[in-house]
Amino acid sequence: MRNSKDLILQTVLTLFLVSSIGCGNGGGTSISRKEFDSLQNRVATLEKSMRDEMLIPGVYYEVVKVMDGDTFMITGDRKIRLHGIDTPESVHSQKGLQWYGKESSDFLKKLLLGKKVRLQPEKGLSFQTGAYGRYLAFVYRKDGMFVNAEAIRKGAAFSYRKYKCTLRDKFDALEARAKKKGIGVWDDEARVKWEATHIIPDVPFEKATVIASKGGKMLHRFSCGRKPAPENGIYFESPEQAAIFRFTRQHSCMTPNPVPEKVVGESTDPKED
Repeated sequence: MRNSKDLILQTVLTLFLVSSIGCGNGGGTSISRKEFDSLQNRVATLEKSMRDEMLIPGVYYEVVKVMDGDTFMITGDRKIRLHGIDTPESVHSQKGLQWYGKESSDFLKKLLLGKKVRLQPEKGLSFQTGAYGRYLAFVYRKDGMFVNAEAIRKGAAFSYRKYKCTLRDKFDALEARAKKKGIGVWDDEARVKWEATHIIPDVPFEKATVIASKGGKMLHRFSCGRKPAPENGIYFESPEQAAIFRFTRQHSCMTPNPVPEKVVGESTDPKED
């Protein structure tokens, strides 16, 4: 793809040519309507190429995909990160699903998916990209909604204090109000209920009756020769407790018989059937 500066220069020159030549009704050199229309089409083509290659403040772009609560994609496969805010993870490869991560993602989808937005960089700067190649931007819908602020106001995002942001005070104030109201991510009662089925408790060895592999989510008795090694396993007090966290696969060692007493130091084999 051609350089953005070349595209800008070509567009400016084309616009100048069109305005200088006129369309057969002024003092300049006349051109036909067909030639004039051709020049207009050229300008439109160059404008589209520019929009596809670079971000232009004030130009409206269509949102084609929402990744999570603070990231979305516009036409041209360009990823935009809402500047100055942060949201719980919904799809992070290492952190996994966090409290209110799905709700934040759904909130942004409702606000933006299929809609057109204009983007503004941090004051005094051009559009910057973060560690994941996402453009940092303040985002506005056509109806005037300031999306970054709206996410914080509704409790779907935090004010992000790690990096410089000229609107930090505004975002901090919105966060304080949402926290005081106990809405969204600040709803402690709802958070406790969510954690009860999503945050695996740290069960000590002496209270555990079954062990599950971290990756395969398969339950084993402690007497099983194919149970995972302790460092690769997760302890549960019972199969019922494990099922709450979706550890429902059971090895053939899991029978209705009483669970044998554990033997400390017995050999382990991380291999599973």
